[in-house]
Amino acid sequence: MSQIMRCSQVLAGVAGYCGPLSATSALVRCAGPLLSLATTTMKVGAVRMTHKPHALQARMQVPSGTTTVVSCRSSHARKCMAWLSSSSAQSLEPQIVSLTVNGRKVTVPQGSSVLDAARTAGVYLPSLCYHPNLKPTGTCRLCLVDIVRNNPARGKPVVACATPAANGMVVLTTTPELSQHVHDQVYLQRRRHPDKCQTCSANGSCEFQDLIARYNVEKPPYVNPRVKPGLESNGVAHARDSSSPALDLDFQMCVLCLRCVRACNELQGMNILGVVARGNDEVVAPVYSLDLNDTECISCGACVASCPVAAITEKDAVIDVKQLLENNIDINRLKNQTPAPASPAPASPQSPTPIAPTPVKTAAAVAVDEKEEDFVEDLRKYVTVVQTAPAVRVTLSEAFGLPPGSTTTGQLVSALKMIGFDYVFDTNFTADLTIVEEAYELLERLKNGGPFPMFTSCCPAWVNMVEKVYPELIPNLSTCKSPQQMFGAVAKTYFAKKIGRPPSEVKVVSVMPCVAKKDEASRAQLRSAASFSAKQQQPQQADEEMLDVDYVLTTRELARLIKMHRPKIHYQALPDAPFDSPLGETTGAALLFGATGGVMEAALRTAHAVTAPKHDITAAMPRLRFEEVRGLQGIRETTVDLHGTPLKVAVACQGANVRELVERIRAAESNMDTNNDTGGGRGGGEMESFRGIKFVEMMACRGGCIGGAGNPKDAVDTKLLEKRAAAIYSGDEQKVVRRSHENQELKKLYEEFLGHPNSERAHQLLHTKYEERESEQTKFMKEESFTSDQVLERHLH
Repeated sequence: MSQIMRCSQVLAGVAGYCGPLSATSALVRCAGPLLSLATTTMKVGAVRMTHKPHALQARMQVPSGTTTVVSCRSSHARKCMAWLSSSSAQSLEPQIVSLTVNGRKVTVPQGSSVLDAARTAGVYLPSLCYHPNLKPTGTCRLCLVDIVRNNPARGKPVVACATPAANGMVVLTTTPELSQHVHDQVYLQRRRHPDKCQTCSANGSCEFQDLIARYNVEKPPYVNPRVKPGLESNGVAHARDSSSPALDLDFQMCVLCLRCVRACNELQGMNILGVVARGNDEVVAPVYSLDLNDTECISCGACVASCPVAAITEKDAVIDVKQLLENNIDINRLKNQTPAPASPAPASPQSPTPIAPTPVKTAAAVAVDEKEEDFVEDLRKYVTVVQTAPAVRVTLSEAFGLPPGSTTTGQLVSALKMIGFDYVFDTNFTADLTIVEEAYELLERLKNGGPFPMFTSCCPAWVNMVEKVYPELIPNLSTCKSPQQMFGAVAKTYFAKKIGRPPSEVKVVSVMPCVAKKDEASRAQLRSAASFSAKQQQPQQADEEMLDVDYVLTTRELARLIKMHRPKIHYQALPDAPFDSPLGETTGAALLFGATGGVMEAALRTAHAVTAPKHDITAAMPRLRFEEVRGLQGIRETTVDLHGTPLKVAVACQGANVRELVERIRAAESNMDTNNDTGGGRGGGEMESFRGIKFVEMMACRGGCIGGAGNPKDAVDTKLLEKRAAAIYSGDEQKVVRRSHENQELKKLYEEFLGHPNSERAHQLLHTKYEERESEQTKFMKEESFTSDQVLERHLH
């Protein structure tokens, strides 16, 4: 008996699922070159096979009588097929299990945890250490449940997050004993947690605060410090650390869920955070007990996004931006200028005068009104400009109660106007600018023969990783600045000139879904507006310390700023408002920057158009969908046809996948060099897939910017990124103009100011350079002969 099974391509780096099988052998074929084929058996363990070059099939032996899951990771987004030879083959549909949680019947896929089942049934279960993006550990012990039927622990309470759901289970979550257990555990945590909720940046969105309220946990008579003074005096740990340009650490707030440690390890592959001391002294600290800025930390913010409290936060800019908007009147200018004519005094109540009809204003009266308005505007110290990233219009909605995937662009602009910004622009404008510059840079490299592959440079966490971990890749980074920094440079030069203000009087605020953007904005080599002003014979307007982007707010911080406003802003009820001009027109391609693969797809749209033969009308037809680079897979590689010229590209998102892709490319290129030198070398389908790649998009967060660490936190919704990505692609399809080089305001910018793509002025303002940054951690790691005690002693002295 022979059966055929089809399964969609599995997410790279994630276990796939085709169906439960019982067979003695299986012949697996794939439409594209396989990277790996794996079978995971419930009883026997795991078997991993790698294929020879160009192998389209492989046979594997499946232990008889075991349940086996077959999965493949293909380098092409195609279907794979498995032929199974067995007279006792089971159903090919995914198995499900049925159980009861607090009297509610629920069915979930096999392999789901009891916690998953409870949440599917709509049953609340407390937790602190659990996060849907991390492997469950059960360390907080808050999700204990009683299983009165089919209990694998033989009657004892079990942790729901780490216990697989099974058929026939009857689960209870709210017995008096369990509720008291949670209360006591939270109370013990509260005895080591500072009581400063009112001024905490996590106030209102803190998981620990929610537990305190839900279980009515009383305030303890005293609070012991989480980081004991002895640990600080010995240099083992730090209670607070503000050395990073993007992150603040306050481990007195820590609840020891260890989600930050696991996120840094499992998701990002950086291993910057760990646990020091033992027992009651146990705390989280950076590697080697260094200050965070002395480590290889890339400021990705995965630790921030996973933290349930405010032990690790982005550098708070809310108060700075609020003061900028509220204290923007130049008192000296007010004293030195003649005030506008005073309005006539109202009539005395003793001698009321009849109300006359409002006279029609003459041209002279209108001129007076305009003069008064100019007078008021002249009193401003600064012109305040704000830019919003593409992902913000999608993710900000969640902070105001809208479901994930809701796009509220018009309400976002209205809210920013209401809180006081003079101009609201779209970062998508400079995303279009980035694509034009990057596409021309890629074409120039193709013409000159490299260096390859060319890596995108719009993710600052990835740039940090290159400078700190892979400095040998610096020549491969695109010299283009990120859209945020391009906007700052254009706003303080081109736009400042248009409104008649010096660059120093234009304050640029960014709203980003990314924590690392705070790090990026502070970098010295990205301050180009000041040097440009100096070279344009405007020394009085040049300020060497002037930043191109003055403040960066994360999406979460903007939500806080809007909620602080009085009168209250009802975000969902706000009318739609358009972005201001001339930095507000955008294309669908720019919106794609919000999702992984979007930068690549936007660049391919322009590259496909620019390289089209002028005489061939069919070839000149726009290609607007590049499905090969879409999706949430951790690593994707494909070959795109540019009118007969194959272009091999790759995409990676999330730090661990980024590092894996770098290692694969390096191994493939190294193997190719060995083949060239010796005529041999070790081959393989995996090696072949990653040879000759010319263009690579790297994003440090899973899903790209829609999964950025500055977005509203959600430790529940497992389909969060899929919903956000769908909103990004929907917005692109609704755009009339969908290729960056067709942006009319962008064309005007080149005509009036920049000249042409990759011009000398464009390079001065829109491009940058990178440099190796060897951290103290790297130096310590190179000293392999040092013992841990010697490393600590060296650190202390």
